[in-house]
Amino acid sequence: MRSQRKGVSRTLMAVVAVVVLLVVGFAGYYTATNLGGTNPSSSSSSSTSTGITGVSGATVNLITFDQGLVFTDLWNSTTGKPLAPLLQFEKQYNITVNVEFDDEPTVRQKVQADFASGAGRYDLTLADTANLVQVYGSSGQLYPLEQFYTPSSQLYTPSPYFNYTDFIPKALVACSYGGHLYALPYFTFSSSFNYRMDLFKKYNVALPTTIDQMMNTTLPKLKAGMMADGTYGKVYPIAIRGEPKETTALDVNAFIYGFGGTWFKGGYWNVTDVKAHRALPALNTTAVVNAIKTYALMGSMFSSLDTPTYDFSKEITLYQSGKAAILYPQSVNAFAAQAFAPNATIAAQMAYAPTVTGPTGKYFDEIWSLSFGISKYTHNPKAAFLALSFLTSYERQLNFATAFFPNPSLLSVLHSPQLTQKWGATTMNLMIEMLAQSDPHFIAYIPEANSINVKMGEVTSAVMSGQMTPQQAAQALQDYAYQLLKSDGYYG
Repeated sequence: MRSQRKGVSRTLMAVVAVVVLLVVGFAGYYTATNLGGTNPSSSSSSSTSTGITGVSGATVNLITFDQGLVFTDLWNSTTGKPLAPLLQFEKQYNITVNVEFDDEPTVRQKVQADFASGAGRYDLTLADTANLVQVYGSSGQLYPLEQFYTPSSQLYTPSPYFNYTDFIPKALVACSYGGHLYALPYFTFSSSFNYRMDLFKKYNVALPTTIDQMMNTTLPKLKAGMMADGTYGKVYPIAIRGEPKETTALDVNAFIYGFGGTWFKGGYWNVTDVKAHRALPALNTTAVVNAIKTYALMGSMFSSLDTPTYDFSKEITLYQSGKAAILYPQSVNAFAAQAFAPNATIAAQMAYAPTVTGPTGKYFDEIWSLSFGISKYTHNPKAAFLALSFLTSYERQLNFATAFFPNPSLLSVLHSPQLTQKWGATTMNLMIEMLAQSDPHFIAYIPEANSINVKMGEVTSAVMSGQMTPQQAAQALQDYAYQLLKSDGYYG
């Protein structure tokens, strides 16, 4: 089958939550940007495979989640059949590209099983920047991608779809580990303050700029107004997620960053420095306690009683159905809510502002990319890179960003007139600003990141549901991280 659909984790009504060799500064961010919105990273339809050897006759298998959201211009979301752009690409290079969709946990399990067996069933695999780049990159299970775009490399594959300088620099940093680029990002988002203009006006609430304002004025005032007019319980001040998984930890890490916290003493974020300085975890500090406490309070005091079980889809549904005044902190979830809100009047009231800052002046911010890498066990590495560059090319990202939400990974798409026309210059400039100040290493880039994030999600959810105190949660997280890192040889 061209497309296998064994489980769909994302639907159109509740979509995604979802330093390389040389990183240009953010002045270069604008310099590398094609402000005219033209296409700097793809070829014309007359391009041929001349100069690309080792790809003809190959089959490339991709596994991902988010069916009905990603690559909808290449495979029919219902039938799974390939569409014209993919068929043209396959004909041009005489290769076949197959996709297998499944729910996110199953995708991760299948990829890990394939790596463990070394079978090479999947040539292109999910390698998201919050967890998998660190895990797969450190274990040697992904190809360093510079091997495919460096002319002197034996694997050099001069793809007309690949333009290194068009990718958002910080997205490439997020996709890198140990000085190597291990994945290419399909979409990338950061944080913003997402809110309903009509409800803020109704209850005479000003936009917060700091976490203190948000917790001490914004949320209490919204709740008081809703209780006074009898709508509280039908409408809530905020929608966030609290499921006991690593997905919740992605947002909690933004709070840790905003409160000035770090994963390790000394602020170290990579394996080399952590081991060299024998840096202990710093997950029971005041900053981390305050981050967990604040995040949990948002869910327990100002949102639905079911928030400790909420995944991203329930968070989106609460907001898009008109039952929350704020969705925080991911911009991508708010865009998804607005794009697929069943009520156009409610959708028109959804707006975006800068995410709040913490006591140290840092933004409560995160950056995450849905990205894909090339399995070290692939039987067709050059064809895999050609397909990967096509899947993440200008046309693919522009089609996705205009159809769904404006969180592309290419500068030319981010600045495109299509997105500005659809979402407005103010909103697009805000997204550019938030990406500019984001820190890809707000989560430590260590192989154990995923395991620690799972624990972070579990203890935060427990605080939100009243089963633990913030202090107990932070200490449990600290103890877990220390024991895990000790057993992995970090401290001798």
